[in-house]
Amino acid sequence: MKYILLVSLFFLNIFANSINNDIKKDNIYFSSDLNWIPYSYYDNKIPKGYILDYIKLIAKKGNFTPIFLPDEFSNNIQKIKLKKLDVLSGVIYKKSREDFLLFTDIFLKQKLAIVTNSNSFELKDIKSLDNKTIGMIKNWAITNLMEKNYPKIKIRYYNSLDEIFKDIKNQKIDATVQYNLTAKYYINTKYINTLKTSILPKIKGYDENIYLGVRKDRPDLVDRLNKAMKSITPDELEYLNDKWESNKDQIYLTHKEKEFIKNHTIRVSFTTNWAPISFIDNGKAYGLGFDFWYNIVKKTNLKVEYKTEDKFYKSLDEIKNKTQDVIVTTSKTKDREKYAIFSKVYFKIPIGIVTTKDQNYIPNVESLRGKKIAVGRNYTAYKLLHENYPYLNFVFVDNVTQGLELVSSNKAFAAVDNIPVLAYNIKKNSLHNLKISGDTNLDYNLQVMIRDDYVILKNIIDKALDSQKLEEKEKIYDKWLDLELIKSFDYKFLIKILIPIIIIFFIIIYKNRQLTNYQKALNITKSELELSLESFKSLLDFTVDGIFILKDKKIIFVNNQAISMFQYTKEELLESSIEKLFVLDKDIDLIIEESRKSSIELNAINSENKSFPIMLKSKNILFENNDTIILSTIDMTEIRQRERLLLQQSKIASLSEMLCNIAHQWRQPLSFISTAVTGLKIQKEYNQLEEKVFFKTIDEIEGKTQYLSKIINDFQNYLNGEKTIIKFDLFNCINQVLNILNDNFLENHIKIINNANNNIKIVANENELNQSLIYVLNNAKDALIEKDIKNKNIEINTYIKNSNFAVIEIIDNGGGIDSKIIDKVFEPYFTTKHKAQGTGLGLYMTHKIITQNLKGNIDIENYKSTFTKVTIEIPLK
Repeated sequence: MKYILLVSLFFLNIFANSINNDIKKDNIYFSSDLNWIPYSYYDNKIPKGYILDYIKLIAKKGNFTPIFLPDEFSNNIQKIKLKKLDVLSGVIYKKSREDFLLFTDIFLKQKLAIVTNSNSFELKDIKSLDNKTIGMIKNWAITNLMEKNYPKIKIRYYNSLDEIFKDIKNQKIDATVQYNLTAKYYINTKYINTLKTSILPKIKGYDENIYLGVRKDRPDLVDRLNKAMKSITPDELEYLNDKWESNKDQIYLTHKEKEFIKNHTIRVSFTTNWAPISFIDNGKAYGLGFDFWYNIVKKTNLKVEYKTEDKFYKSLDEIKNKTQDVIVTTSKTKDREKYAIFSKVYFKIPIGIVTTKDQNYIPNVESLRGKKIAVGRNYTAYKLLHENYPYLNFVFVDNVTQGLELVSSNKAFAAVDNIPVLAYNIKKNSLHNLKISGDTNLDYNLQVMIRDDYVILKNIIDKALDSQKLEEKEKIYDKWLDLELIKSFDYKFLIKILIPIIIIFFIIIYKNRQLTNYQKALNITKSELELSLESFKSLLDFTVDGIFILKDKKIIFVNNQAISMFQYTKEELLESSIEKLFVLDKDIDLIIEESRKSSIELNAINSENKSFPIMLKSKNILFENNDTIILSTIDMTEIRQRERLLLQQSKIASLSEMLCNIAHQWRQPLSFISTAVTGLKIQKEYNQLEEKVFFKTIDEIEGKTQYLSKIINDFQNYLNGEKTIIKFDLFNCINQVLNILNDNFLENHIKIINNANNNIKIVANENELNQSLIYVLNNAKDALIEKDIKNKNIEINTYIKNSNFAVIEIIDNGGGIDSKIIDKVFEPYFTTKHKAQGTGLGLYMTHKIITQNLKGNIDIENYKSTFTKVTIEIPLK
């Protein structure tokens, strides 16, 4: 039973982990200040700071991805009000902010500190600053509090903290009061041993509590962030504080990491033939990679022992079998991740291609298809190339020199490895017929490879790499990438001097010629670009569209058609806001965004303040070296007039058919009335007219005249052009249309199956819906007659969809529509009938009425192979 329980728990854990891994991290948008050092700031366009590191930490706990958006604090306030941000990264509580913010738990307490010169001993508390001169940044919150509450302190105002700290160092002022973390950061990075701090008690009105400010409509996010914040361990928080408060030359190690270093000797395996990255000199591991490694060892006090191998795959096997712990100079590949873990990348090297000098430049790896390529067996260069270009024909060698010799003797077309290694070995082995002919566009990311059960060692190495200063890295790069590693031949001193001078002389001549040619080409290109830009502008002036080019919503270019369309002068439009030209019901940015996807219609305003309809389309373009937006506008006034004319033409075209329908429906009642009146007259002449018969006949005649009157009313409603929006019963609307068309259906033996729901109410233009239904029903009737269907049926169904739309389905068994033309049936003047029978406007106008006037949708499809179904959706309101 015990083992069953253990196995169950094991599989449950696997299942839970798999579910957790499948959860997609969502993005949460955080503000990022530009110069709040060291809390939140930008350094070489990279967001950094204590608060950002803290947010990254809770992001791991809360399983989300933080997206940092840089801006000034005042702009970030506006962005969160507009819901363009989710969280303000570090705010103090103010009652007024409750209108647009929710606050998390406190995550940071901003202590204050007095910063003084290291030689000053009398300034220890706020009272000791009386009659002293302190430096402060004007209008900062701390500055305002000091001005208000401590009038005896003399304040000198500065524009930057660097200026303040320099003047304290040079004893031009006595002190400053700043956030403790800010003070320690500056001191540790720039003013170590020259400035010092002392913690202050709270000063009057100062609130040290810092919160994350969440936008008002996201209470769920507050709970989520609080939960993640509570899961941060003391060790993690201690590491974060130490990172931003401590001297940057030191690294912080946890107790477990220190114990690991104390109790383990790290076994390093390496090959001796990969100069200048990794090789042996006087029995010691040497090269660019090992300079980084020795730096790691120095910072962490690792105990290390080294073992050399003649072949790289042997070192890999030792890591796999855990007989060695580390390979210093390698890179991560998919197969190596199965048995090892990797440090952060500490150097990127491009992988190059070497050929004989008679070969042309190799622009890409594709040019090597079908050719023999020498590469080290199990080398990272091979792994990366094989993963990206599996079709290449590789020839395996034991080392770089062997591969270069195969190319030199034409036994291989090319050799590949990282460029410093290739260059070094070509020179070292005097392979004068070889050259570096191209770049694979793949980078060799130098990393430390670690056995997969030493995760704690990976963390130690990564911390050491993170702590390395830029100047330390540059010193290593300069040493190995600029230093000539090849031992000189024993030439005479004069030759040693003359050869480099001659080479330098010819290089200068060659480079000068290159620069001259480049300058000529640049001038030609500049002229061509200027001519191309002018041609582009001229081309835009010949279009029938009105064209605007915008930068930051301001018009920077306008063509002649737009000037004519909007009736402004060119000077009035340039540098003016595009917003003044449109009738806007929402933000112009949203309208431009929508018009990128598809053309949209809206109303424009000309210089006389008259509104007219336009079609708008936009696209992002590069114009005069600026990111801009081009707007294309088409005046829809004439098109709208034509559409109204088409609608009238369509209505007139259907009048003859409507009159035939009325004639059919009037014929039988008129015949009855005529016969009844004649019968009454004859009976009266012969004195046989009974009173009972007289009144019965009169009632029947009256019924027939009322029927005729109803037909006239229905016809009048159809012809009525009013645009009245009313609430009406869909069932009655459909029956009114059927009354008009009924006799025509009966004459052609068409059965109407009316399944309309009598409980659907619509707010719309009833007359326009009547007109659309008549077009669709007549079209169905014509199809049934044309195809001579024996049992002709038209079925009408209605129902409500999604509580928002009334749906009308009209289904006929006329055999369907040819799939080649079904997509064209709503186009104007498209018809399958003889020109004497149809204009091709009926379904086109139906589509326009339903989609534009009634704000609905209409679709036609073949249904159950022999049926045609027209589906009309109309909003209920």
